[in-house]
Amino acid sequence: GALDTLPRKEDGGAAASDDDDGEGGGCEGLEYDVKALCCDTTCCSVVALSSSREPLRPSLLWMDARSAPQAAKIMDVVRSHSEASGRTVLETFPELRVNSNGEGPISAEWLLPKAMWIKECEPRVWESADVICEYQDYINYRLTGRMVASSCNAAVR
Repeated sequence: GALDTLPRKEDGGAAASDDDDGEGGGCEGLEYDVKALCCDTTCCSVVALSSSREPLRPSLLWMDARSAPQAAKIMDVVRSHSEASGRTVLETFPELRVNSNGEGPISAEWLLPKAMWIKECEPRVWESADVICEYQDYINYRLTGRMVASSCNAAVR
């Protein structure tokens, strides 16, 4: 049931939640005349999905900070200079100047560091994943059958 999917804090800074407790949520056989539906999720909870769009592991919750080393790697790359041009990534690609004009920090809570963490620490999940996305995008997929990304997360996080 719903209480089985409450977030849990684990050792080493991990925070996880099981994503799918079955279809219907206990409402099988009930009929509704739905005019509108609104849902909300915490930003920066990340889920790896198979080609059939099923979670491959419990989602990495927003407060999961195990990807701090990966966030630091991203900032190292952003600040590094190209040997060919002598310019930084941000000088070459000014459109990447997000979060304090590209000066960071990049949060370990965000999708890219968490995706890097999955690749480096759970390579079998990475190889099996067809999609790694924000949990809110997964919820929207479950509601609509369309896999789309939040414009805020796609642009900034």
